[in-house]
Parts: sequence; C-alpha cells; structure tokens
Amino acid sequence: MRYRLSRVKIQDFLRDWAGVELSIGSLDRSIREAGFACRPVVDGLIEALQAAELLHVDETPWYESGRLCWLWVALSHLSVIFFIGPRTKERLLQVISTAFVGWLVTDGYGAYRWYEHRQRCLAHLIRKALALTQAVDAEARQLGQWLLEEMRELIHALATAGHDDPDDPGTRRLQQVALLATASEHPKLKALANEILNDWQAVVAFVCHPYLGLAEKVMLPRES
Repeated sequence: MRYRLSRVKIQDFLRDWAGVELSIGSLDRSIREAGFACRPVVDGLIEALQAAELLHVDETPWYESGRLCWLWVALSHLSVIFFIGPRTKERLLQVISTAFVGWLVTDGYGAYRWYEHRQRCLAHLIRKALALTQAVDAEARQLGQWLLEEMRELIHALATAGHDDPDDPGTRRLQQVALLATASEHPKLKALANEILNDWQAVVAFVCHPYLGLAEKVMLPRES
C-alpha cells in the first residue's frame, strides 16, 4: 500500500517473492481489516493533535478511481496525520477540532481563515514571488523581486535579531510594496499582492510571535 500497488501487483509480489497464493478478494479484505484495526491508533493521534501548540496544515489534490478528492496533512512536532476527503471546513474540523487552541500554520485557503491564531506559510508566498521574478512582463518581474526581497529581509531580521514590533519598518515596507503591486495589470502579481494584504495579520503574525517564523524553517539562502 505504501507504494500504491494495485491488488493485482500485490498478488504477484506475494506469489513471486513469498510463495503465498491469495485471491484478490482475500487481499482486499486483509487491507480493509488492517485499516479498521489501526483506527484506534489514528483516533489517539488526532486527539493528541488538539493539545499541540503549533500545527502545520496543508492539502493537495488526490485522485481515487478518477474522482477528485483532497489529501490533507496535519503535522505537529510529535506526529503527522494524513486524511482524505473533500476540501471543506467541515472535513478540516473532523481532525482540527474546536478543542485546539494553539497556532495553525497554513496557506491562504479560505477554510482556515475562521481560525484566529494563524500564521501564513511564508514558503508558499515566497514560491509565488520567485515565480514572478521569471515573468516576461518587466513590471511583474521587478515588483515580484521586490516582494521576494522584503519577505526574505523580514525573515532574516527576525532570525538574526528577533523583535516583536508589529510596526517594524520591514513589515511596513512589505505592505507598501504589496499595495503598489495591487495597481498592476499583471494578474498573478496582483493576485499575490491581494493575497498578502487580505490576510495581512496572518502573514506577519510571526513578527510578534518569533517562534512561528522559526518553526516554519523557511530561512532560504538569500542568494537562491
């Protein structure tokens, strides 16, 4: 299952390498029974997540039999949970319940925005800014580079000196560049600028809570 082998390939593997003959039906029942047997372990891990001080949560498309689902991941410093389901707030709440009172580190997906103590994943924003630095449009390339430099500078300042001033000059510069970029006609540059501004408090939460930024491990080399 780890390598996403089909039932037929699992059957071939067991016959060729272990000399064990099992029908497809027996294999399928074994896999399902193993899943049910693991359920208490999963429930315990989900319960443990509620007590975490910091959780990283993300989701990515996941296809099963041609049907679009979503693979979610919730990661603490002690455990990780993967779960498959629709990309909805209700599905998220089945794992990150209202008992959780720590910090969430997430991307900008709307299902996360109800949660007050949230840090935007800076790696997502940096990756988008990096892509803009390769744009054909000169304005998008220049402003994308500017946004990239301001985000990296803010992270670098936190990593080297540490501070807790929400009006830090670095945050003001980043906000000003984002405001400037909202006037651009380039759709991806404008979308990134609006994404930063519309989720501003979550973007700069690590300024007042430095361990959030350090925990993300996004201290990218300044020359990369």
